Amino acid sequence: MLNRDELISFWRAAGVPARMVLVYTPNIQPPDFHAVVEVWLDGSWHLVDPSRLADVSQMVRICTGRDASNISFMTIFGAVQLNRQTVSVTLAQAKARAVSGALKQPSGAA
Repeated sequence: MLNRDELISFWRAAGVPARMVLVYTPNIQPPDFHAVVEVWLDGSWHLVDPSRLADVSQMVRICTGRDASNISFMTIFGAVQLNRQTVSVTLAQAKARAVSGALKQPSGAA
């Protein structure tokens, strides 16, 4: 199985644009950021999780970049100590999705 860096390299070597995406997704234990790959195919970007740990349809994008150095969420200089970290990811209910969909402008609206 290829890791995300290898997959990006292979896609790029084949002439296909590819980038790294940092996401949150449910069912990752322990809950934390999860890095996946995005490739340009048939005129649009498609997410791919080479680890197969997460369902692409349930991912929430945090940031996008060329590689891991571009999607770093924190840069620290000097000594630090992490006292606590908490991440929680849950799926939205169908009703909440319907409400957010209702906020779209009607067809033909400026």
